[in-house]
Amino acid sequence: MANIYHDVPVEIENGGLFISNGNGRHPRRIIDSFELIFVQRGTLSIQENDHQYKLVAGQCLLLYPHCEHMGIEDYPDDLKFYWVHFRLSRHSKDSASQHFIHLPKLGRVDDESKVISLFNLLLNEQELVDDRLSLNLLLMMIIGKVSNKNANESEPKPVNLAYNARSIIKQFYREPITPSWVAQRLRCNVDYLGRVYKQAFGATLTEAIQTQKIHAAKQALTDATHPIQFIARGVGYQDVGYFRRIFLKYVGMTPSNFRKLHTIRSVNSE
Repeated sequence: MANIYHDVPVEIENGGLFISNGNGRHPRRIIDSFELIFVQRGTLSIQENDHQYKLVAGQCLLLYPHCEHMGIEDYPDDLKFYWVHFRLSRHSKDSASQHFIHLPKLGRVDDESKVISLFNLLLNEQELVDDRLSLNLLLMMIIGKVSNKNANESEPKPVNLAYNARSIIKQFYREPITPSWVAQRLRCNVDYLGRVYKQAFGATLTEAIQTQKIHAAKQALTDATHPIQFIARGVGYQDVGYFRRIFLKYVGMTPSNFRKLHTIRSVNSE
């Protein structure tokens, strides 16, 4: 018997096929996983945060975790699209992988019939067996088809690059990441990435990283009783004193005072 090591960078949650009956629209929601949508026919009108998209047949859209998305128009009668929810596996969190795949925010595939066949196979396997490895491999084949269309393009569009950077920050904020670290994962110049991120979101990469870390720290301070040192390390700050200074800068009070204030408000609201 041969033992073969496998390392699949994605973990599928579930997938499906939506066929419109002409009623309703995509719900407003925030989820904690990626969602890849591929339109087979019709037009899907959807918004993620402040960006609106009208997807037509042959186009795909990658929705990011922790971002609000919703339909902006009712489903047309002829709409049909595939969707799949997935996460990045633990293995994909290793930095500077030599097998990096760029999955664009918005793209179009050349061989639509192949992508449709792969989605149908994935959905069939999902119904018949509980083999997560097979499903993950099928998802990687779909991602490969979507990525190959854009592999020969000279440079990712700035808005795609900015969104990819934000996605990386949301995924890895618990680690001591820096703008250079993010740029290395995206294989681009850090100064260029900083400019396009600023244009897209009005904040520097450093501000985006700190804001994400502090947001998570605020949640931890209000939801748990862990020591400040534990919370600081949990969001990627090894120096607790530095964490306190950053928290004060972005929140206007120390972590201890924030926790006390939240506790007082919680008690008074009962």
